[in-house]
Amino acid sequence: GTAVAIEISPASGSGTAVVETAQASLQPVGNDQRVRAATAALPIALLPKGDYVARAAVTIDGRRVGQVSRPFRIVKP
Repeated sequence: GTAVAIEISPASGSGTAVVETAQASLQPVGNDQRVRAATAALPIALLPKGDYVARAAVTIDGRRVGQVSRPFRIVKP
């Protein structure tokens, strides 16, 4: 029942306006059955330049139980 969604939001504002999202694939890491790596690909080529936040939202049985976020910037000539 565990799932991870990767969300992209503009850094300005409350961060609740998700502009891209994708379900991540979970893969075991090492011998510990409790550890997983999450991977996903999101299309960002059409997003305008600016500051964004990538967030990995973890849910168990549909209930959000945690998240981690990282800022990034899109720079276009």
